[in-house]
Amino acid sequence: MLQNELVPGILDVLDSLQRAKIHTYIATAKPEPYAKTIADHFGLSRYILRVYGASFDETRREKAQVIAYALDDIAAEPNRCVMVGDRAQDVLGAHANHIDSIAAAYGYGSADELQAASPTYIAYAPQDMLRVILAE
Repeated sequence: MLQNELVPGILDVLDSLQRAKIHTYIATAKPEPYAKTIADHFGLSRYILRVYGASFDETRREKAQVIAYALDDIAAEPNRCVMVGDRAQDVLGAHANHIDSIAAAYGYGSADELQAASPTYIAYAPQDMLRVILAE
């Protein structure tokens, strides 16, 4: 669970988003308590307002369900949200919730997988993601 690595440059991006007063959240298919532990371990919690994850009772197990849960909890307007993710399920979850998506092509998913899911934008480095978000 704690053997992951942060993408180089991601903390700088999160810091820039925080300074720009852009709210950031985690929406993951990992069980929520585990995702919170991971966020704390890697120093992400100082940038993230809340972690949303899958539930142990399986009422939230698909990415689209987790995103819907997060959007409902923060009472977010879909046109003011974007899902950033490195797998097709992240992009498809964004589609299901009528929000834009940024495919992080620098992550685990292949470029083919991400392009097939039809993201709104593709970022090839964390700074690309930052430019897209700040331009919105």
